[in-house]
Amino acid sequence: MTDRGGRLRELVQAFARRDQPEQSHGEMSRDVREVDGWRVRMQTSGLLSRLLSSRGPDRVAAVGEVVHLLVPIDRMSRLRATRWRVRVGDRVVLDRPLESEDDGVVMVQPTEPGCWAIEGELYDRRGGRVGDPLDAPPVLQVLGEAPTYAIDVELVRARPSAVPVLRALIEEGCALVYFDLAPVDRTVELRAELAAAGAPPAAILTHARDTTEVHTLGVDFRAVLLSVTLCRLRGAGVRLFAVVSGAEPALAAAQRTGIDGFEELNPARRAAAGYHAAVASDPWPRDAAGRLDRMTRTRALDGNACTVELDNRLGRQRLFSAIDRAQHTAHLQYYMVRDGAFGDQLAARLIRAARRGVRVRLLVDALYSVDGVAGATNALARGLTAEPGIEVVSAKPITSTEDLDPRVLKQRDHRKVVVVDGHVAFVGGRNACDEYYTGFDEIAITDWTPHERIPWLDAHVEVHGPLVARIERAFVARWVEAGGRAFRAGAAEREAQCEAQRETVVEPPVAGPSRARLVLHEGVHDAAAMLAYEAIIDGAESHVWVVNDFPIVPSLQLALRRALHRGVAVRLLTGSAVPRRADGTFFDGPLHREAFEYMTKKKLEGLMQAGAEVWEYVVPPHPLIVCRGGTVRPYVHAKVVGADGRVLSVGSANLDATASYWEREANVIIEDPRVVRAVEMELRRICDRSVKVDPRSEQWRREGLLREIASQLWPETLYS
Repeated sequence: MTDRGGRLRELVQAFARRDQPEQSHGEMSRDVREVDGWRVRMQTSGLLSRLLSSRGPDRVAAVGEVVHLLVPIDRMSRLRATRWRVRVGDRVVLDRPLESEDDGVVMVQPTEPGCWAIEGELYDRRGGRVGDPLDAPPVLQVLGEAPTYAIDVELVRARPSAVPVLRALIEEGCALVYFDLAPVDRTVELRAELAAAGAPPAAILTHARDTTEVHTLGVDFRAVLLSVTLCRLRGAGVRLFAVVSGAEPALAAAQRTGIDGFEELNPARRAAAGYHAAVASDPWPRDAAGRLDRMTRTRALDGNACTVELDNRLGRQRLFSAIDRAQHTAHLQYYMVRDGAFGDQLAARLIRAARRGVRVRLLVDALYSVDGVAGATNALARGLTAEPGIEVVSAKPITSTEDLDPRVLKQRDHRKVVVVDGHVAFVGGRNACDEYYTGFDEIAITDWTPHERIPWLDAHVEVHGPLVARIERAFVARWVEAGGRAFRAGAAEREAQCEAQRETVVEPPVAGPSRARLVLHEGVHDAAAMLAYEAIIDGAESHVWVVNDFPIVPSLQLALRRALHRGVAVRLLTGSAVPRRADGTFFDGPLHREAFEYMTKKKLEGLMQAGAEVWEYVVPPHPLIVCRGGTVRPYVHAKVVGADGRVLSVGSANLDATASYWEREANVIIEDPRVVRAVEMELRRICDRSVKVDPRSEQWRREGLLREIASQLWPETLYS
């Protein structure tokens, strides 16, 4: 047995050799072979390491919806097993040889209501059963059109008199599911208690800390996690009408979901007649738009003109043109503002606008713009404040050691929004820095060009029309919350001020044919951006596009796998956290970004095994790109998710846990086939010249161990 120090040295040497050709198996040391074998065995646990335990969770689905079951495969049993079988009740839903890539995820599409046990079985080469069956297996509950109640198990445990009321609800044609907000998984014990009390059988949806996909860091996420569960059920078509619980987080979750909350069962039962009437009169479409309505509690507005811009140079020109034409107000919100060519040009245009009477307000994140961090200031931001007519606010400054708490550092405002005169808005992923607004044809790239000078692929949507008012109101709310001076909005204020200093949020006129909505994610208070992405993916019938280069959170990975199971084509356009040359070697860049690259790519392994296609973005050829091979694979910072040529989201929200649960985000979702198809056509052209990731390629196999190391060692309190 080798010492751990020697093994660690081998792993470090593996990073050092990362750009060298892969060694043959005979040339690899025993330590590295052992670790590589460990990688193969362990890779199946990375995706759902905290969602899978000794038993999988109960699942709830709607009739006809594809649902994923999580059926753990014990690591010791895996060493002996050769065949895997999964039953739902008496029905065998999977029976095939056990593969090394199997991670316990099983897709099913139930066709009738009911509640059945989920049982996973492993067999050895001789057909013998490996491992013991579970005494209390998880269940799959499938719901039809009945009005459904979500019942807090604590209410039933505390009040035995609740059981007859629950039975009466069932007899009256309602359905119910249980939920538990305890910090640990108590499903087995709770099921036994409910059965002993004679309560109707149903799934128990747990929200234990060790079964969630977010490290809570001590933040109470119970209301958010339960609201996510409730929104998913409603999005899938479950007629969920009420939550019954005496717990404040549960009632808050009901409010956030847009359903009734009751502290007692009898008032809930009295409301059942109204719910039955609603079922009869209100069809719930399961397309992307209907799902978006229910899962994000937003409404789309007609009459907009939307233009999605993936070209950095054109994006810069459109932004500067709008600022140069400003007559009354220019409101800008950025996560990052940095010195550079773009920052200088932006500042000059804002100063010129202020000097002609435009009210300029700039909101930045203090931490990531380094303005108000332990006394440090941002020269650009502070310089602008010296100009009359320009106000700058840095949100959530770091002024004491208490502000260094990870919970404070992760709760940032990640939105990138610009609104000019209340008539045009830009929402996207671009910060006020050179790499976001510099065209790939505007810089010479040699083999020694530092990574930070190579632009990134990004996107924003330019909006004209009624939606601009909603976008500006979101800016105003954050401006005031961050400490900016309040300014009133409304027609009375407009009339009271001279035209040169108009301070109102106006309702822009109809500007075009696009239907669009604004989805705002309010950090630790909801998960709206992630749910919007799920709604788009789960509503897809033909194909899904994802453009992003952050580690995809497990919920969205599972949504993409559900889509693949339905026969939907899943296409991902990603990049490289440290730019690569044509041969896959890296430009000069920091090791932490290289580790981030490996960790992010690790998250794609299961998706590719399930059938997703992945491309690494390649910039168009240009005479000034003279590095080895003549092409560059840069970082992709865009956040674009679309489906079926009908719906497309563009904004600031990545697909990782940080964007899903911690930071504030703003996305615009366009429901205009003309606009969406144009973007999809551009993405197809991009993929035609880009590199398709091949899991069988030498580079992918050579970097496999590095992906595993980075995935295991990456601090999940960072981007994850």
